[in-house]
Amino acid sequence: MKRPFVFMVNKAWLSILGYQKNEVIGKWFGNFLAPDYVDAFRERFPIFKERGEIHSVFPMVNKKGHQQIIEFEGKISYKTDGGFECTHCVLADITERIEAQKQLQHQLELTQSYLDTTDTIMVILDLVGNVIMLNRYGLEILEFEAAQIIGKNWFATALPQPEGVEQVYPFFQRIMNGDLEPVSFFENDVMSASGKRYTIAWRNNHLLNDKNEISGTLSSGIDITERKQAEEYMWQCQNIVSSTADGIAFLDKNYRYIIVNDAYEEFSGVNREHFLGRSVAEYLGEDVFRRVVKPHFDKCLQGDTVIYQEWFEYPTMGRRFVEITYSPYRDVHNNIAGVLSNTRDITERKMAEEKLQRVNFSIENLSDSIFWVNETGCFTDVNAAACQKLGYTREELLTMSVADIDPNFPRERWVPHWEEMKRCGLKVIETAHRTKSGNMIPMELTIHNQLFVDTPYNAVLGRDITDRKLAEDEINQLNKELEQRVKERTIELEAVNKELASFAYSISHDFRAPLRALNAFSASLSEKYSD
Repeated sequence: MKRPFVFMVNKAWLSILGYQKNEVIGKWFGNFLAPDYVDAFRERFPIFKERGEIHSVFPMVNKKGHQQIIEFEGKISYKTDGGFECTHCVLADITERIEAQKQLQHQLELTQSYLDTTDTIMVILDLVGNVIMLNRYGLEILEFEAAQIIGKNWFATALPQPEGVEQVYPFFQRIMNGDLEPVSFFENDVMSASGKRYTIAWRNNHLLNDKNEISGTLSSGIDITERKQAEEYMWQCQNIVSSTADGIAFLDKNYRYIIVNDAYEEFSGVNREHFLGRSVAEYLGEDVFRRVVKPHFDKCLQGDTVIYQEWFEYPTMGRRFVEITYSPYRDVHNNIAGVLSNTRDITERKMAEEKLQRVNFSIENLSDSIFWVNETGCFTDVNAAACQKLGYTREELLTMSVADIDPNFPRERWVPHWEEMKRCGLKVIETAHRTKSGNMIPMELTIHNQLFVDTPYNAVLGRDITDRKLAEDEINQLNKELEQRVKERTIELEAVNKELASFAYSISHDFRAPLRALNAFSASLSEKYSD
């Protein structure tokens, strides 16, 4: 194969490589190629001749020995018999363009490296919201491969639905259409392929085309999910602190108020500004501070959580019984920087406890027995009188049931009794309780069916009626004796009545004859002296 020789060049060709015409004409074309490309040229030139045309880029060497990148357009001229005649080649020096492309590629690689190493989501969207570019961090957050999201609609693919398409996307479209002013900062949620939600803070920049028209957006997003959760938690804490009825305050190591909540202000009846920067001694008085507050406060400053209860005199509420909790507050270096104080008004609870103590004292010192019985017939509580009368300890009775002390209430009778008590609610019965020693005590039981904290009980008041029973027996005996005496007296009276009747009959018989004589004599006199 003949080597291709140069037989004609124009001035531009000479100017590109810096040669004179006589330095080029008649020379082998390979002399002007970069040494590393000569062998490739030898291999490709026959292919060029066969195809008839070629477009290629290759390095050539100018007169100064420097390489230049040449863009080559070539066509083959053929003889009338179809044989090869010559080549017509157009050369263009694209060295600067290639260099610029290299620099651009380098910049792109640097940019891509930055995009792939930053912990920021970088996304480019076109006018309709399709993803043109999403960096590595964005792909990791969303758990996508590039092929799964590039070219897809961002709002339909990467945002929770339906708000992504129905709410955020129309907002984006209006901005792209110029109906709304561009938004530089924006927050919204994105959703990964596995369904995990992230809150992202976006900084948006518009991309412009050569006509200075918006062609898309470049957005950088920071994952603020944890910050949002922390803010939500902080808001909840603040809301709890503000809404709680407990008075909450933060005091420094010098016993000075730094923060107080609304409840503390209302609780104390003093304006918040009155507290801040002032000491406890200034608020409660030096005597109360040193005698009551300071010992507990100083113990808390040593690292202990302190809880104590005390009566205090308050400006608006008067004398109140409060429970105060001091908790050490530690700074970021874990050093105690102050005390968190929680003050709870437990006056009503204190009064209720005292009332309960009085009630319990009364119950415990009551001469009547008291039993609390559950649905199964077992004792859940008893008073001291019950223990004393039966001879059991409280612990023993609380392991026993009604059937263990009352022969009239065997276990099989308990269920019908329980159902009857649910219907009637109150019942008074007489029975007998068996003591630990086996003695039987006659009892009158007043039984109430009670519901406490959704649990039903029989509250039983048991009264020892031994004396009453003895008195009843005596009365019964006296009644029997009286009845016997009445019966005997009645018999005696009946006998006397019979004797009187017999005597009266005898007397009446003996007086009949004289009376008849008297009657005749009277009649005679009446006739004699009637005239």
